[in-house]
Amino acid sequence: MNIVFSHSYRLSFLSRSPHTIQCLAYADALAEDLAAADSVFWVTPETRLKCLLATVDHAKPDAVILTAPHDVDCVKESNLKAIIEGRNIVVIGNSPKITALCLDKRATKQWLATFSVPTPPDGRPDGHQPVIVKPVSAWGGTGVQAISDPASCPEFFNTLSDSFLVEQYVEGVEMSVQVLRHAGRMIVTPPVYKGRTSLEMIHPLKKLRIFPNPWNPTVNDTLMATAGRIADALDLDCILEIEFIVQSATDFVVTEMNSRLSGVSRMIASSGLNAVEEMVHMADGTWATDTRKLDYKLTAEIPVQGLSWAAVETIPFVTYYYHRPDDAGSRERVLVTAVDLQAIGSHMEDMGDHIMPLARQQYVEAAGL
Repeated sequence: MNIVFSHSYRLSFLSRSPHTIQCLAYADALAEDLAAADSVFWVTPETRLKCLLATVDHAKPDAVILTAPHDVDCVKESNLKAIIEGRNIVVIGNSPKITALCLDKRATKQWLATFSVPTPPDGRPDGHQPVIVKPVSAWGGTGVQAISDPASCPEFFNTLSDSFLVEQYVEGVEMSVQVLRHAGRMIVTPPVYKGRTSLEMIHPLKKLRIFPNPWNPTVNDTLMATAGRIADALDLDCILEIEFIVQSATDFVVTEMNSRLSGVSRMIASSGLNAVEEMVHMADGTWATDTRKLDYKLTAEIPVQGLSWAAVETIPFVTYYYHRPDDAGSRERVLVTAVDLQAIGSHMEDMGDHIMPLARQQYVEAAGL
């Protein structure tokens, strides 16, 4: 079977396949994301979608899997789904209805309300309670701000356009749930623990994340049931990440949804559910309609500092090392699997001062110490 991936994003999850794997990629693509591809079509961000259609006509694949890395690109890609399917090619990817809804946070909020799914209450720009201001159509935390005392800066809110949402700041623990759904079958993962919210607006990539959620695990079934209900209501036909803030065993809000592979997908893949492999099963017709209980391995993604590739190679319990430059210098994270939380704590101690202080605090909370 000939399968074309629309983007090389997360293709590193894929092992060598009996299928012919082709993908579109940019010049700065990571080598690890190209290792499983039999051939690569080099494109630019401006030409990728046009080249995707040209590749479909040239390569004549049996299936196309849509794997855009960002929400805006997800919307643009999804608009090609019906065109490609019109060429009698299987397309695995979300519909334009789903991608557009997930991109628009105001529309997401309104849609969730129709299904009685709680979201953060609207914030008062003239009040003294903290609020979160976020762009309606951004991704990855871009442009999100916390205002601790809105009434102290009326000029800010007077100039704020309708392209921003103002919501009450919700104290609680951040979690997310990944859902895969296709051909009458749905797999809802347990939540990923991401630590407490804070007005410092620390991005989850710089916080400790643990899967499956060990903090107050009685909330897991409730969040999973809510995620499944959302996926059914959307008629989801690929992947969805739903982000929650949990206040107690029964109280939570949904903050946003992402119609793509997300930052937690690698953790979940290391734990036992590889979303990219599952998409291939959807494409080749081996996605089963039965349900199964997965025995997930406990996995932690830990923010670190000052490590090197040479140092990581000497640490036997690290299964993956992420080191990318960004505006603040760099982002470093290691992936660790372990038999229990105590073992994760021991591994963090073994890495000494390389562990970020916030990660230590989160571990204490997650472990209930």
